[in-house]
Amino acid sequence: MKICCVADLHCYLPEIPDCDLLLIAGDVTHHNRKPQLPSDIARLYAWAECKFAPWLDDLRKRDIQVIGVAGNHDFIFYDDRQFGKSLPWIYLEDSGYNYQGINIWGSPWQPQFGDWAFNAKESRLAEYWKISTYYCCMDRLSHISITAYLEMNIPAPSLSGIVSRSSNHGT
Repeated sequence: MKICCVADLHCYLPEIPDCDLLLIAGDVTHHNRKPQLPSDIARLYAWAECKFAPWLDDLRKRDIQVIGVAGNHDFIFYDDRQFGKSLPWIYLEDSGYNYQGINIWGSPWQPQFGDWAFNAKESRLAEYWKISTYYCCMDRLSHISITAYLEMNIPAPSLSGIVSRSSNHGT
């Protein structure tokens, strides 16, 4: 199985090599602050619907399964919690998904920092991040450095959390 991982796209939609699974670990959009003007918000939704969704569709047509999570720049996912689920990918927000025996957990929450999306106080993070070790925890890879292990505890710097194979564990 070939897994590709990307993060911090900030509205850049790269060419993705052939793979079975693409993990998108946050910061799909580019806003450096919470959009205040209706025109800014409309522009983000238009980009997501007219550029990002077709890009995801093209990946799906190539038989690439896409699983993603929002990041601290992704205010449209923060302000409209159903929007991420409306796009042609598997969107994880404090939830998991099993892909061919690999359990993947996604949570966009981060420690309080400025006025970003998905900020949480330290006391709440433990609740958001309470996951089973049978999941790979995805978040903003460039923001939070967590060593990842795939199968035999081989370091995988392009993932975040823990990945493990399982046949009897639910999602």
